[in-house]
Amino acid sequence: MTSNNSREKIEQSVKGVKRVVEHVLERSRSVSELREKAVEQLHQLHQKQTEDRLSFSEKMQSLAAFIDKQNHIFEESMAATALFAAHSTEEEPNRLNMNERRSTTRKPRFLCIALHSTNSSASVESMI
Repeated sequence: MTSNNSREKIEQSVKGVKRVVEHVLERSRSVSELREKAVEQLHQLHQKQTEDRLSFSEKMQSLAAFIDKQNHIFEESMAATALFAAHSTEEEPNRLNMNERRSTTRKPRFLCIALHSTNSSASVESMI
């Protein structure tokens, strides 16, 4: 009987070890699946970040070009205003009445709007 008891104890021990091994393998599989999902998510995040970075860079370049263009238009407008003011004060600075002064001060604004709205690169002198 002792050999039977020993054999049963060994079989039960082996069954217990098998259960533990199966449990460990199952946990290992689930952890491996979770790791694979996490790696895939990380890959997707890196890809999205690269796309977002590229999109942001393109938008910033576009904005920089727009700002440069607006600065150029503003500089031309300021030059036209200065040139117009110089010409108007050279002609008859003391003979202008109040209405004439208002009309001459408005002309550069209209010139600025014209420069801005046409988006032309014509020189300022040719517009005056």
